[in-house]
Amino acid sequence: MRKFLLSLVCLFALTAYSADTYTHTFTSSEGFTTEGGTITLSDFNWVATGCDFIGFDNNGRGVQIGSGNKPALSYSISSTDFSAFTIKSVTINSSTASKSDATMTIKVGDKESEAYTLKSSAADYKFECEDAKGDIVISWSQETKKALYLLSITVEYVMPADMVTVPTPTFNVESGIFADQVKVSVETTNQEAKIYYTLDGTTPSYEDYKAEIGSTQRSSYYVREFTLTETTTIKAIAVLEGDEISYSSKVAEATYTIYPGVAYVPASEIVSGSRYAFIVEDGIANPGAENSKYSYLNVTDITNVGNYVKDIERNSFTFTATEGGFTIQDHFGRYLYKNEDTYKNFNFAEELPEKGGVWSVTFADGTAKIVNVLTSKTVYYSKGYTSFGCYAETDVKEDMTLPTVYVKRDVPTATITPAAKSTLDKFQTITITCANGLKVSDNFKAVATNGMPASYGGWKYDMTITQENDNTITLSTAEPITGNMTFWVQITGKIYMDPEILNIPMEIPSVGIEYTTKEEVPAATIDKISPENNSVVESLSYIKFTFSYYAGASEDETLLPKLYKEGDSDNLIAVEYTTMTEDGNGHIDMMDGALKVTEPITTNGTYILEIPTGYFIDGYGNNIEGVTLKYTVQNDGTGIEDVVTENANGWVVYNVLGVKVMETTDATELNTLAKGLYIINGVKTIVK
Repeated sequence: MRKFLLSLVCLFALTAYSADTYTHTFTSSEGFTTEGGTITLSDFNWVATGCDFIGFDNNGRGVQIGSGNKPALSYSISSTDFSAFTIKSVTINSSTASKSDATMTIKVGDKESEAYTLKSSAADYKFECEDAKGDIVISWSQETKKALYLLSITVEYVMPADMVTVPTPTFNVESGIFADQVKVSVETTNQEAKIYYTLDGTTPSYEDYKAEIGSTQRSSYYVREFTLTETTTIKAIAVLEGDEISYSSKVAEATYTIYPGVAYVPASEIVSGSRYAFIVEDGIANPGAENSKYSYLNVTDITNVGNYVKDIERNSFTFTATEGGFTIQDHFGRYLYKNEDTYKNFNFAEELPEKGGVWSVTFADGTAKIVNVLTSKTVYYSKGYTSFGCYAETDVKEDMTLPTVYVKRDVPTATITPAAKSTLDKFQTITITCANGLKVSDNFKAVATNGMPASYGGWKYDMTITQENDNTITLSTAEPITGNMTFWVQITGKIYMDPEILNIPMEIPSVGIEYTTKEEVPAATIDKISPENNSVVESLSYIKFTFSYYAGASEDETLLPKLYKEGDSDNLIAVEYTTMTEDGNGHIDMMDGALKVTEPITTNGTYILEIPTGYFIDGYGNNIEGVTLKYTVQNDGTGIEDVVTENANGWVVYNVLGVKVMETTDATELNTLAKGLYIINGVKTIVK
């Protein structure tokens, strides 16, 4: 029982760390029996004595112990599960039948309450036991033969600090070496706890924080996030804070080495053409001055981070395969060689000498043995002289060591297929590859989205992340994305290149990887023009077009429409595209577009409107075929109403081609004429 209780405290935060509260209220007789014995009540064990009758009172008084016919003249329940705690108080809700002389006492360890005289209605009896320790025993006694009742048990207690286990904080990113920066969060599973931490390698202390000494800082919540741009050791604890006592977790620790630039890493072989550095405990070999003809290789301090060395260009040497071994050139391009003399330094030459410029290299136990083929002398580092030289085996001393050879690694690159900003027939899978290896962070997530709210047609599709092999990751939607749109693959978390060595995060724009899908759809058509082609109008100011689906105007200034009077195409009349209604008080339908004549035409004549192919573009980017329209402006007629007034005895109607279309004495028949220009009783008349 005690082990279960401790694990329970670990999983569920204490309600108050100054005094936690245990409460059990009875809703049935729950395990009380006439035989007595152990009963588990809200995860704590209690032991009850036996009696002749056990029942339950449905009128709010709880478990019934004994009755008038089968009374319990004495009765008790006890628990040892609280014995390790400091008990602040014990409250028992109990009662008895009317006209009973029953009393109840509460005992904790060696402290005992007064004898409480029970009432016939349920009531709380609280024993303030002043930090008592020991078993809890509740006892009843009576001389009358009445029923006893028990409704609830409440214990206020404090657990010793060594019995409370606060979960140790965890880091979302493991210790390691990072090329640029790293985002780290430290958190604890106990959401009632606070994170206390240091960033300077010292051990965090709740007491130091309260005393305002040291470098311990506190998070407001059970999680704390950091963006680290320089090498940092984070140490953290989780603390459950209380008025009288606080509980602390073990210390969690992680070191993040931020390593900008390209790294040298330990080599186990020589690859011709690669650059190498000679590394020892004290530093890195330095080729010396550019004009030197001979010299030892002195050692320069380096930034050494674990097994990784900062890229110091002038301290590198290029090894090139040649017959019998390798040539070695320093950063200045000079060849390192040895003469057949007794000197232990290196010689330098601009050109490869005929003899002494070839070196053999073997690796063992993490060090490299670099031997001059001509002289058989080996490159050693002397701690006494803090330099590298060439020594015969008989000259080697105890303070000399072979160097560790580091090779320069190039910054890895990754390939994203299809490439960002590609235009595709359909989209489903992104493949990301890197020859140096890839991995995703634990919180990595990818979604494809068009970036719009759902109420405006927005959508998001979660993508499945699959590690195909060490070098390949795929991101896939469940179904292909088709249509005509631009969308993004948005990424949460990181993709790391070269995870075994450098752990370099890929550079992905914060908005995500952009793609466009373009489905082959026939271009929209102009379904309606108002006024229609070849119309006769009083004035020309607004031409509306209705398309088969959404369209708009191109911004290409070489495709502008041309409006001019027939026979005078050099003098263009200004027009502009608009989505406003003709009266300018609203917007036309989304399937419509309109051309507005800047200065409405009222002068009689025939006017030509040329709309080139591509001026109108549909919603899929297709060019809508152009049209040429002809309009006749005629506003010198008197109007049909005037004609009716002046010719009440009859009307003869001809069209503009001289064809009689109507002869009538009924004025109402004139209203059946289609819109256009007519000759009525010899007068040019516009029917509107």
